[in-house]
Amino acid sequence: MGNYPSKKLRQTSLCLAFLFTIHAGGCVNYQASQYGVSSENVKSLRGLAQTSTIKLNVGDFSSYQLGRNAIDCHFTGPVVTPNQEPFEAYIRNALINELRAAGLFSEHANIRIDGYLESVGLDTSYKNGRWAFKLRISASDGSSFITGNVYSVSTSFDGGLACLEMARALPLATQDLLSKLFDDPKFRKLTRGQ
Repeated sequence: MGNYPSKKLRQTSLCLAFLFTIHAGGCVNYQASQYGVSSENVKSLRGLAQTSTIKLNVGDFSSYQLGRNAIDCHFTGPVVTPNQEPFEAYIRNALINELRAAGLFSEHANIRIDGYLESVGLDTSYKNGRWAFKLRISASDGSSFITGNVYSVSTSFDGGLACLEMARALPLATQDLLSKLFDDPKFRKLTRGQ
């Protein structure tokens, strides 16, 4: 039948071209922003500091996927933490920064908080994205509790823009997670030494 490629060869070529397009489109990394201390969180923590002389130390943070520093986003590429630090380290460092800014952190404190990141995820649906976290806190006094959040992000229909918006929202989602932690009665009890 002339010099035309066979039907099977054309189908194989189309499949390979499709896979190459998906793979090539997924080469973009969306770098999340550095964490910045939340003035609202610091204000809340300073309120606790006024009623207590207790300081807190932050110990080890681990994760269900230890060392994970990126999450695939909308088939375009991963959202990556700043400096490619693991999510558990990102949250731990954010917690230390918040406590330090409020005057509640000490490396020599008797009460130590450890964390275990049970889940972290992002979802980019049509015009609505969300970050979701679930964090277990264990304290040296034997107490343990779970906190979590779902942080909504208004996103674009365009996959690349949606992922960029999700990367920019990671610090805000983390601030929201820590706000939920600081509002938890069990955390407040720790700051009173009870």
